[in-house]
Amino acid sequence: MIFDFESGEFNRGLNKKLSSTSRKYHSKLLNIAISLKQSQIKKQNRSLTVLEGKIKNRLLENEYSYFFSSQEQTRNKINDSSKLSQKRKLELLKCKARQEMRINFKENWFVNKTQVDFPEDTKWLLSLGPKFALPVTKENLPIFKMIADGEELIRSKELNEQEPARSCFTQILQNYMRFVSIPYLDKYLNKIYNDTKKFLKRHPEILIVPADKGNVTVAMLKTNYVDKMKDIMADRDTYKILRNDPTNRVQNINNNHVKYLFRNNYINEFEKKCMTTYTASSPKIYGLPKIHKQNVPLRPICSSLNVPCYELSKHIVKILNNITANSKYNVKNASSFISTVSPIILEHDNILVSFDVVSLFTNIPIPLVLELVEKSWDKIKDHTRIPKLKFLEILRFCVIDNNYLEYDKIFYQQKQGVPMGSPASPILADIVMEALLDDVFDKILNKPKIITKYVDDIFVILKSSQVDSTLTALNSFHPKIQFTVELENNGELPYLDILVVRKNNRLIFDWYKKPTSSGRLINFNSKQPKHVIINTAKNFVNRVLDVSNIIFRQKNIEIIMNTLLSNSFPINIIRTLLNQYFNPSVQTNLVTNVPQFSYKSVLYIPNLSDRILNAPIRNKEKVRKAFKPVNILRTSLFSNFKGKMVKTFFFFFFDGRKSSKDTWQYSTPSSVGLLTTKTTSLSLPILRDRHQIFLS
Repeated sequence: MIFDFESGEFNRGLNKKLSSTSRKYHSKLLNIAISLKQSQIKKQNRSLTVLEGKIKNRLLENEYSYFFSSQEQTRNKINDSSKLSQKRKLELLKCKARQEMRINFKENWFVNKTQVDFPEDTKWLLSLGPKFALPVTKENLPIFKMIADGEELIRSKELNEQEPARSCFTQILQNYMRFVSIPYLDKYLNKIYNDTKKFLKRHPEILIVPADKGNVTVAMLKTNYVDKMKDIMADRDTYKILRNDPTNRVQNINNNHVKYLFRNNYINEFEKKCMTTYTASSPKIYGLPKIHKQNVPLRPICSSLNVPCYELSKHIVKILNNITANSKYNVKNASSFISTVSPIILEHDNILVSFDVVSLFTNIPIPLVLELVEKSWDKIKDHTRIPKLKFLEILRFCVIDNNYLEYDKIFYQQKQGVPMGSPASPILADIVMEALLDDVFDKILNKPKIITKYVDDIFVILKSSQVDSTLTALNSFHPKIQFTVELENNGELPYLDILVVRKNNRLIFDWYKKPTSSGRLINFNSKQPKHVIINTAKNFVNRVLDVSNIIFRQKNIEIIMNTLLSNSFPINIIRTLLNQYFNPSVQTNLVTNVPQFSYKSVLYIPNLSDRILNAPIRNKEKVRKAFKPVNILRTSLFSNFKGKMVKTFFFFFFDGRKSSKDTWQYSTPSSVGLLTTKTTSLSLPILRDRHQIFLS
């Protein structure tokens, strides 16, 4: 360690260089020693070959065979013993290296539901989760996408400033390509990634999927997954097979509704462009394993991101939100819940109860939803100029015509409930729950002390004698909507991520970790912006300590430290985060006139993206960046259930006199693609001329 006597502290920069130089020096010495040992082995092998020839000439055939077979057995025995010893040493060295790099493998982060034995390094990498971002090397650097992102930033500047900005951008890329060095941890991660990719290629029968709950990685057999999904789709009370794909028909109806809204000035031109679609895809259903349940059933999930009426549904949701905007039951989060129930003084016969709806979305009656929206028209008519009948027609289209899905190239209609994955489903469920609570609790003579609701979870404080009658009343609202009940146990009841604790006649609160929760966050070694990773940890610290009473604080601090250490966070960062929580800095006054920014997505590559964003290549007063990781495990190792989506990209080519527009249409996984729709106006020939060095 180098101590700077002038500043009175250790010089971190010099110490880092010294450590790096020392490591390179020892590495070269080790390579020399290995080369010498290899040359000695070759020399000894040549001597052994000469001796073997001499012995063969002097012995009989049977004597020669017996002698060398016994020597072979002895040699194999020594080799096996030596290999075992060396393997143990290698594992110890790996363990030591992992500790130095803060690599921790948590057994409960990876669940193997197959009979295949996974290598330890493979299990560790997969246990980091689908959001873990891998290092980028020169070989897999997405140079075209980086240039496209750079061009988009450069065009935010004035025309006369673009060429100097482009030269600066090119120089940054050149320097990175010439002088970038790969840290040891990144080399280690890339090696494990390549080994894992080869292992999974040798075992195509294995699927790598996230668990339904707990943030855990699961390995399961493809045959088991397919059989369980077929069992789900075979339920004719829930799903009906369709003869044809209705996507084009639904897309045309969606576009006609959008044209009507625009023609009558109910939406502007920008909203019209967002809602109009020509390359929509059908909703895709897939399953996530419930590892906390026996036989590991699948929970059906539906992906609706590119369905025909996705944007139109979002527009309708903005209007419907006004129905429950002033709800007397809803709580936004755990902090809102605590502030609502904290003033309550309990009586001796009060009991804490939570009610939960069984499969809410798939059991909501659509006729009831439409009836409730029509009755609530007075609450929303001031927030839209769309006529009532037309609004109900569009809503009916979004929840009935769009209530279909695709699995294994077969199309199904969901016979009951609101569409899974639709933006409209949560608010429609909230409207039904609001009406249910009004109907049930208005009829009860002895009102509960408090009623709160978060989606389908209801928290109630009422008299012990009222629990059964309240459950019966809730279940009698509609045959399809049924509840389960959970009572306090030893004065404690979990609700959301809070443990509500009864102490004397008041309530105190503690942070609650569900039994299925793994404690996995974004790993500190993930190649994402460090401020994003640290903010994730900071939010975790705030979430745990904000909701917990002071008597539980020490216990929760230990939980925080153990959780963050498990996610490879350095101890000094953990202490800094805790210190910031308990000793917050003075907050400056908020700026009232916030300038308007447009955000541009930029691929995040360590030591490159930050240099690009700090360089004068964009209009910082108008444009802000939004980093996006390059190589995450979800797209490279985890199984893709959502099928392939057809996307259309428009590229404009210029020859100096005229322009022509070509349309390239191709199929690509939704999460993969070199150029995205954000680069639709990219002039490729001009780009090639300006960055010729990278495209040659």
